[in-house]
Amino acid sequence: MTTRKWLGVAVGVLVIAIVVFLWRRHGADDRTDDTAGPTSTAKVAPGGSVGHEVVKKPDPQKQPRGSIAGTVRDEAKAPLAGIRVCIDPWSNELPEELQRDPICKVSDAQGAFKFEQLFAANYAAKAGGKPYRPVTWHQDDSRFKSSTIKLKPGEARTGIDFVMRAGGAEIHGTVSDISGGPIAHAQIRATGGRWGQGDGAPMIETDDKGVYSLWVSPGAVRVQASADGYAGTSEMGRAPGKIDLLLTPESGLSGIVIDAVSGKPIEGAKVSVESTQWSWDGREGDKSDAEGKFKVHRLPPGRYVASARTDHGYGRTEGSILVGLGQQVDGVVVKLFPASRIVGKVMIEGTPPKLCVEGSAWFRDEVHDRWVTAITEDDGTIHADGVLAGTYTAQVNCDGYRAKDKYPPIVVEGKDIVDQTWLVEAGSMVRGKLTTKTGTPIADAQISARNTGGDVRAKMAWAGDRTQADGSYELRDLKAATYKLSIETDKGVAPREDYQVVVPDATTVTKDLVVEDGGSIKGTVVDSQGAPVDDVTVDARALSERMWWNNNPIKSSEDGSFLIESVRAGDYRVLARRSWSDELRKPGTTDDAEQGEKVTVVVGKTVTVKLVVEAQTGVIKGTVVDATGGPISDAFISASRESDAAGANQSSAQGTRGWGWGDEDKPVLTSTDGAFTITKLAPGKHTLRAYRKGGG
Repeated sequence: MTTRKWLGVAVGVLVIAIVVFLWRRHGADDRTDDTAGPTSTAKVAPGGSVGHEVVKKPDPQKQPRGSIAGTVRDEAKAPLAGIRVCIDPWSNELPEELQRDPICKVSDAQGAFKFEQLFAANYAAKAGGKPYRPVTWHQDDSRFKSSTIKLKPGEARTGIDFVMRAGGAEIHGTVSDISGGPIAHAQIRATGGRWGQGDGAPMIETDDKGVYSLWVSPGAVRVQASADGYAGTSEMGRAPGKIDLLLTPESGLSGIVIDAVSGKPIEGAKVSVESTQWSWDGREGDKSDAEGKFKVHRLPPGRYVASARTDHGYGRTEGSILVGLGQQVDGVVVKLFPASRIVGKVMIEGTPPKLCVEGSAWFRDEVHDRWVTAITEDDGTIHADGVLAGTYTAQVNCDGYRAKDKYPPIVVEGKDIVDQTWLVEAGSMVRGKLTTKTGTPIADAQISARNTGGDVRAKMAWAGDRTQADGSYELRDLKAATYKLSIETDKGVAPREDYQVVVPDATTVTKDLVVEDGGSIKGTVVDSQGAPVDDVTVDARALSERMWWNNNPIKSSEDGSFLIESVRAGDYRVLARRSWSDELRKPGTTDDAEQGEKVTVVVGKTVTVKLVVEAQTGVIKGTVVDATGGPISDAFISASRESDAAGANQSSAQGTRGWGWGDEDKPVLTSTDGAFTITKLAPGKHTLRAYRKGGG
């Protein structure tokens, strides 16, 4: 692929990543700047902001404990024993260490389970086990309703029931230290879909050899791993299949939150530590104690910014902080400055308007590039704490309803903004079923909708859903527009122009979708000696298309085999690659040669191809030292093969830098004596780079 084509792919991936990041971080589909509109009212509270006080709420640790109980059954309503059920707690009032890990049980012979001695908090419940698909609990067994169990002090909550659906797929693998040793009792989680939008499997642990096995829904999956003493990580893959994960020894950061003027410590400030580089694996946090102290663990090495927030205070570190591998950085100071509060409610349009109890909101100051996420209380009150002066636009959400395209800007000038109201309205819906030409329903397909045409300055509208066992889907909360529906599935081929549907205002449109039949490509990747080459990505690129993007990557298995299903009929070139820029070459060829093999895909047929590539058995060993010759024990080493194509750059240093979040080749870590070994290299010249994450 030419550099220009790869650039187009890179831009497309980046756009998708940004959209997913905003969706994951803020809980909605689209985040753009809005201007004034007629659907919000605001009231400014008298007086100014008041110090950094924290409104203390009852401590859940001192309140009566509660319980959560339920049953697990199959689709025939028969009880299921041995199914793992996990609940994840979260609360603004509990310390981070008490809500970091899930609590898990196994259903008994009657399919029953019960969790006792629980803090008053919010909980999310998941169930899973062989050979079933995982299930996330939702109110009224509806995936469109809340998955939060709000446990009150002393409450004995029952009726948290699961119905398990057959057809699960196994993923297995190992969790290892980046230096190669297995990690026992590491926690493994998984969510369906490339972007983690499907049902999540309950947490399991690796065995004494670092091996795990987990049952998930078939198709794309994201697997996350964490362990005591290590920073978390995640990998994308496919189920069934093998996914190995590498963990980096954790780093940490600790310090104190103080008043910017008096220097006195601030108790109860919410401290958030975020990397200066985007990551799938989120942020870490803590709450300052009576002495204003905080401590954050499980950080990978890198540069971080620490921020703190109270009801009426906000501050962040002056610049970023470099944290080395396994390093605990102490003495971080976060100075808190006076800030304001935004308080309001999300209301459903009507006569009279009705409160959206589980509404949510977040606010953006585009000029200063600030985001503030609000907290929703049990009575539906929403408050954003520690808001600095600026002009903010509201982004609101209420399940089952559509936010207005525009809300009036909120001007914060050192005073609280209270009695804010954001109206939401009934949206439109597109519903239907996804089937093959023969009428067979397709489950677990991801259907996405995006509005097309219209005013180019208008707010983009997005919606998505995963098809159910009967192929049904629902795209909710849509505005009146023309939408393009796209599908991700390996059970058929969508039309070249996808599907289009015109959606009127406040209407339900039925749109059944039928995928076309495709063919399959089956093959193996081997080296010149016939040895299998595993864990490399295999792509089928249509010869008729200028731009290419693989939204469903396939990797070779341990025996080198691969299968690409539901491929549109036509001519393709099948290639193997280690990373975005490293296509594996045929033995005896150069980068000037066209790699891969041509195949012709026919509907209903499976074409077989054998990819013979250079042996991936090369090894480079060496050491990393400092300016005085002393060993560096925390350096990462990455390598990139230098191109031998005519006119190629003399250096492949850029190729050693990877994409960060999307890089497929993990770096090697030096040992205590500074030594390193890089394996699985193709013949040729390689550029090596030694670095410390975050600099050096």
